[in-house]
Amino acid sequence: PDPVLPRAIAAFRRGELHMVDLTLSGRQGMPEIPERQLHRRRELSLTFLAFNTRRAPLDNPDVRRAIAHAINIERLTGIGKGGQTVATGVLPPGFPGYTPEVKRLPFDPQLAIALLAESIEPGEMPDEIRIAVPKRGTEADLLIEDICHQLRAIGLPARTDYLDWDDFTAGLIADSFDAFVLTWVADLPDPDAFFYPLFHSSGSINYHNFSDPGLDQLLDDARAGTTNMARMDAYREAERRILAEAAVVPIYFSTTLLAVANNVHGVELSSMGRSEEHTSELQSH
Repeated sequence: PDPVLPRAIAAFRRGELHMVDLTLSGRQGMPEIPERQLHRRRELSLTFLAFNTRRAPLDNPDVRRAIAHAINIERLTGIGKGGQTVATGVLPPGFPGYTPEVKRLPFDPQLAIALLAESIEPGEMPDEIRIAVPKRGTEADLLIEDICHQLRAIGLPARTDYLDWDDFTAGLIADSFDAFVLTWVADLPDPDAFFYPLFHSSGSINYHNFSDPGLDQLLDDARAGTTNMARMDAYREAERRILAEAAVVPIYFSTTLLAVANNVHGVELSSMGRSEEHTSELQSH
């Protein structure tokens, strides 16, 4: 849990702070805040489960597909309580090219069990599959534990490893994890800012080592595209390919939740989830 947040909440209640950016635990700590004081805006972000595609058995697409089919995203503990919405695919709402239909692999535990049986010979299952998770607070931890419970139900020995952010980042860079949970927030409202860093084989955030020459070509062509329609078609095909290969399991999209004092007016949140003081003057009376 964020050690600064409880102090910020206390200061907000005393009138010493005019705005507080609330985490899931922070919202639960301020249930008496009326809706008129809460500002929401969907972030251009995705929280997802990723696999180290260089490590057996996660180098096998059918094992990754089994994991995707084993997780009932809609029923995960705490989903939606902190402003999350169940991820329908890779690209969040607010991006050009986003479509609302569910694109991720469907929940089907029987298919998951069958895929595992076909993909892993008896005696070849590892003793454990370690899922690294940055520490985020109780509700987030329960959600990840629920994922592990569902994976163990199909015979996959998953366990969580909760790490401080510095240790988590070091492990990503050192290629230390079997799998991990990560939230990516785009720095621009363009699909390229989402797909290329995460899924191109040379992507700066491709810590899951996913490599697909066909996908690389799609993303290169989209980046160089001369028409918006051609680019969006390429990104939709890229998303379909990523989900079919189970490169990641999308979990949820996030919403920025900002508590604002009654005497502050004119607050707007940008599509990037930040307060935009240059578009609307903040007036405190």
